[in-house]
Amino acid sequence: MSETFADRWARFWDSPEAEPARLPLTRLLFFAALALDTGQQLVHAGRYGAGRFNVSHLPSLDGILPAPTAPGILLLTLTSSLLCLRLALGARATLALPALAVSLGAAVLWSQLDSYQHHYLMVLVCVALSGAACLTPEARRAGEIAPWGYKLVRVQIAVVYAWAAVAKLDGRWLSGQTLDAQLQVEWARTFINTLAERLAVAPVSVVAAGAVAVMVVEALFALAWLTPRLWPLLWPLGLLFHGSVEALDLKIGQFSLLMITLYTLVMPATLARALGRLTPNVEPAEGAWAWRLGAGLVVGALGLALPFAQDWGLVGLWALLTLAVTGPSPSAAARAVLSAALVVGLSRSGDLARDYYRFIGGDARVRGELPAAAAAYAEVVRLDPDYFSGRVRLCQLLTAVDRAQEAMPHCEAALRMNPGQPDAVAAEAAARAALR
Repeated sequence: MSETFADRWARFWDSPEAEPARLPLTRLLFFAALALDTGQQLVHAGRYGAGRFNVSHLPSLDGILPAPTAPGILLLTLTSSLLCLRLALGARATLALPALAVSLGAAVLWSQLDSYQHHYLMVLVCVALSGAACLTPEARRAGEIAPWGYKLVRVQIAVVYAWAAVAKLDGRWLSGQTLDAQLQVEWARTFINTLAERLAVAPVSVVAAGAVAVMVVEALFALAWLTPRLWPLLWPLGLLFHGSVEALDLKIGQFSLLMITLYTLVMPATLARALGRLTPNVEPAEGAWAWRLGAGLVVGALGLALPFAQDWGLVGLWALLTLAVTGPSPSAAARAVLSAALVVGLSRSGDLARDYYRFIGGDARVRGELPAAAAAYAEVVRLDPDYFSGRVRLCQLLTAVDRAQEAMPHCEAALRMNPGQPDAVAAEAAARAALR
């Protein structure tokens, strides 16, 4: 008697995990990538609360929640980044994972300023894995995530691919117009034009063929994620697909990286076993509370070192939250401190802190709140003294609020960086005129 679809569906859920080594490897790579994705949202915290206006992702929340504030979103984002790193390094999932689902879900759903659609998916994944960590007695005792949670993630990914394919049944996508507008990378445009010339067709026809191919591939991926026999083919094709999306620079945040890490759930068993040896063990449940308190205090001290964490009350609350998720053993304390150090390092790297204040200053300037804008740009220049545009903008703002004397050093610094630049020249001229 042939096996029915219902039989295969039941076996998918009830059968033990074929390669357990995939699970800790997925946990390590996925949460590390999610920590990076969440950390990169730190810069956008400065956009929240501008003009005390907000539209949440769930309309029913608009009458309940206050408008978000930059410090509030900053706290949620820092907490989410810390929890992601803790989970990647082996924190007990029973507490850390539900806390992550709450903090990440609150940050994403609070305001439509978060416009990355894959953040919805990340919240759903965290909720699914939280259930697998909390609703299974064996998982609670071990501090791990039950295998059925990862199976639920596979189903969720299949749904995403299926919907992505269905959503592309649109005239603009099928004609290639939508994809053509998104392809801005020079090498891709050159390749399309060359191929169109050889085929004697219009370039948009080549793009249209690619658009249809993308839709077909996504539909096949939806099926393959639920069919273990297809995983040996799905794994390399999925990595190639999302690697290509990243190479095309389609402005979708870290979605491709996150999906690549989730492809460990369908990777070859031999490779999973080899890489699985690199994953950290789950932190033990035994130990003294002193370690938990000590680690929390160190995390709080590191939090105070953040370049834009000026609200001590919020930073203190962030430190207290870590007490609930820091394991009580010496190794757990060390991992907690390492997680906090990585979050601090991420926040201080690149342009994150500078742009956090730049967004605050830009919003205030647009609303005509010039003193607040000047104060924000003063922080921009303090964090990055060599930022030319920040110097020019601060010169303009200080002049506009009758502080031309203070504006002059910034005008002169901008001109030293870029002599003769029109905006800098005009800003200096305006400041000198104001001093007469």
